[in-house]
Amino acid sequence: MDSIDLSEDRIHEVGMLFEEALRAAAVEMSTDDLAGLERRLQAVGRAVLGQVVERVLAGTGGARGG
Repeated sequence: MDSIDLSEDRIHEVGMLFEEALRAAAVEMSTDDLAGLERRLQAVGRAVLGQVVERVLAGTGGARGG
């Protein structure tokens, strides 16, 4: 894969997505046991990182074979 341009705007956008997802899960995380907390944080990570991948692929014109 060629160089990926993660502009300041995109980085800020992803940071906002993470903040929003974490705030949405915060109340539920406070009542979870350790295993529940881990599951919830993994779900937050998947949701945010999935959007990061979408944005990177959109910025590179989609997936390219390697």
